[in-house]
Amino acid sequence: MKAFVLVLALCALGLPRLALAEAAFAVAPTEVTDWKTVYGQIAAKDMIPARARLGGTLVSLSVTEGDLVAAGQELGKVVDAKIAFQINAIDAQIAALESQLANARADLTRGEALKARGVMTAQAYDALRTQVSVLTQQIEAQRPRGR
Repeated sequence: MKAFVLVLALCALGLPRLALAEAAFAVAPTEVTDWKTVYGQIAAKDMIPARARLGGTLVSLSVTEGDLVAAGQELGKVVDAKIAFQINAIDAQIAALESQLANARADLTRGEALKARGVMTAQAYDALRTQVSVLTQQIEAQRPRGR
């Protein structure tokens, strides 16, 4: 049994060396691509992004790539359905204020006649003029510039 174990030990030590000696292994340098995640943003140095002040959908574009534009020039049209509701609400407020202004002007006209006859006090007449002035300014405040 000792002889059998001795033979196995010699085989265990000698066989791997024989297997390594028989097969030739060549080592050569190779390039391996090493991909890495990089986050960034690419931006052109001679262009700036265009932004709309309001959210919505771009429905028309007046310029093309490469066109020269001037400050304040319309580049496109952005439409938002919610804006129409807001405009209608403001128009309704203006109409209500204009109706109140018509009444206030009629009261002021009557007040002028009453004051001329000495029936109305100067304080009441001034209150009517102030009401006309306030309503006029409220209407102007509701109207957007350029409208």
